[in-house]
Amino acid sequence: MPAVRLAFRRGELQVSDPYRDPISGQPVAAIALPAWSDGRISGLVFGLVDLDSAAIKAPLSQAASLGVTGHASLVDQDGRSLFTTLDIPFQSPGEHSTFYRKAMLSRQALIETVPFESDLPEADETRGEKHVMAFARLKVEPWGVAVGGDLDETFAGVGRLRLGMVILGGLTLACVWAATLVGTRSLLGPVRELTAAAQRIADGRLRTPLPASQDGEIGVMANALERMRLQLLSSIEALADWNDTLEARVREQTDSLRQQQAITRHLLRQVISAQEEERGRLARELHDEIGQTLTAVELGLERLATSLPPGESTAQRRLEQMRALTERALVDL
Repeated sequence: MPAVRLAFRRGELQVSDPYRDPISGQPVAAIALPAWSDGRISGLVFGLVDLDSAAIKAPLSQAASLGVTGHASLVDQDGRSLFTTLDIPFQSPGEHSTFYRKAMLSRQALIETVPFESDLPEADETRGEKHVMAFARLKVEPWGVAVGGDLDETFAGVGRLRLGMVILGGLTLACVWAATLVGTRSLLGPVRELTAAAQRIADGRLRTPLPASQDGEIGVMANALERMRLQLLSSIEALADWNDTLEARVREQTDSLRQQQAITRHLLRQVISAQEEERGRLARELHDEIGQTLTAVELGLERLATSLPPGESTAQRRLEQMRALTERALVDL
């Protein structure tokens, strides 16, 4: 058998493809498990699993008893039925074979709404109906277990719960509406008074006290508004006092600054006057000293010119030029 050969070759548990036992005619699958001794395969444990046994039928039948249309199936990797609570022959295409093949390839548990696909004549009335199916693949063998039922029956409880919630919500809304009508009459008067008081506060009329508070939420709100009015009034009065103090300080600082500016202008005028006097004194001293020096130079040049011999015309000419320059400088000074 292929399972026996693979067990010897791979040294691990092997499960054959399902088939009908030629002796009993029951659907079975062969299991081969190698026995190891001293690191070698010394034998093989072989057995048959009856796919129609109570150990397989009982869990699937229990899962299928969740509703009238509930059913469960054990299928192979090709979506063929190995055991099912429906009347589907062994190894025939499952009632949701397309979904089963897809779920086997994904190797993950899936829950989907899928159509009923059985080709059996007795399934003509249910073919195409939507079923909600949950599928999980087995770990040891490429088989899978599917459990599900009709879409309407599966979500019937949800529909009833939704209807109950709608009815309960409607009744609750009606009760709330009636209570609101009754409570509005008793709350409308205080609310209007509170609104008028809040409007006065918003307009800046903070010296008008609020009416006496009542019990309940309106009273709490009225007390809160009254405290806010008093705090605002106190803050405004404190701010006015601070403004008066600040204006007085500003006036004092302004007067002090004006005095400092007057003193500065007076000192500046004195400094400028002293600078002018010093500049005039220095100019006079420079004028006198330079004038005396230039006069002495001019006299020296005249004496030098008179002392030259008559034949020194070039020297006479240069001395005359120097004397002329000296006179011009003296005039400019």
